[in-house]
Amino acid sequence: MKEQSAVEPPWSIAATEGQPGPQPPAAMPAPGWRPAPQVVEPGLLAAPGSRAASGAAPGTGAATVTVLSGDTLWAIVANQLGPGASDVDIALEWPRWYSVNRGQIGGNPDVLLPGQILRAPQPS
Repeated sequence: MKEQSAVEPPWSIAATEGQPGPQPPAAMPAPGWRPAPQVVEPGLLAAPGSRAASGAAPGTGAATVTVLSGDTLWAIVANQLGPGASDVDIALEWPRWYSVNRGQIGGNPDVLLPGQILRAPQPS
């Protein structure tokens, strides 16, 4: 049997001795080859809308708010109060929103459905 040299790939040795051996890879990548980044198409995973895109600017105190997918009363109230609102301000305000919209929301304030239209409570 012929001794394998460091420069000779293993499939060339088998071919010269007439014995079946390992087959060469189908395609050898070039030395500088790098995989191309995968193109991500968000499709259905993209957010269906955002509060800013729906026309209600933060801190405007709009009279009604249409619930978007993923909305919570906390987030809606935080948006309505604006960026200067503290957690305490939001914690005091969201129950007022729930009491005004209980008939629309139902018995669980954590369950909002996209498309529900919530009314803002009267200013205190």
